Amino acid sequence: MARKIRTIPWGNSMPQCDFCVIGGHRPIKDGVYDGPTVGGPWANMCHTHMLQHTPRDSTMITKRTMSR
Repeated sequence: MARKIRTIPWGNSMPQCDFCVIGGHRPIKDGVYDGPTVGGPWANMCHTHMLQHTPRDSTMITKRTMSR
């Protein structure tokens, strides 16, 4: 089963990818995806980390910034 992705409006700026921050990755990417990880808790993730750390049958939320 494939991941389901829903898009929601988000504030003026994206949160950072939790895995980029914790892992000390550079550059730190935007956490465009919000969803469950294979470890259980939800996290803000960039596209690369979303593919690495989420179950394939999960539902993801994609954030879209709102322009003023």
